[in-house]
Amino acid sequence: MKAIIIKTGEEVNYIGTSAEYGTTSFIDSKGVLCQENMAGKIKLLGYTPEDNNVVNWEQRGYEVAKDILINQLKEITTNDLGEANNKLIYDSIDLAKNFINTLRFKPFD
Repeated sequence: MKAIIIKTGEEVNYIGTSAEYGTTSFIDSKGVLCQENMAGKIKLLGYTPEDNNVVNWEQRGYEVAKDILINQLKEITTNDLGEANNKLIYDSIDLAKNFINTLRFKPFD
């Protein structure tokens, strides 16, 4: 789910909020996973109260896989891209599936 950091206007990928620790997990615009106290500092886009317990896990999986792939692509040169392309895509999907399953079955709170 997309969100905006109110102070900076940066659009991020919201992952979830831990009631126990009071932290919010999100992937910033550079593809970095962040976990910070964001109470009152982040606004979810397209969120309505009815959405509170409804998560489209397939969509979240695509978003996370895309962010992982983009981050991995920053680490390789153009010469390596041809060989690594398919492997990076499938590795990104596998990492996203594992990440989403962890979120689904081991919630923050």
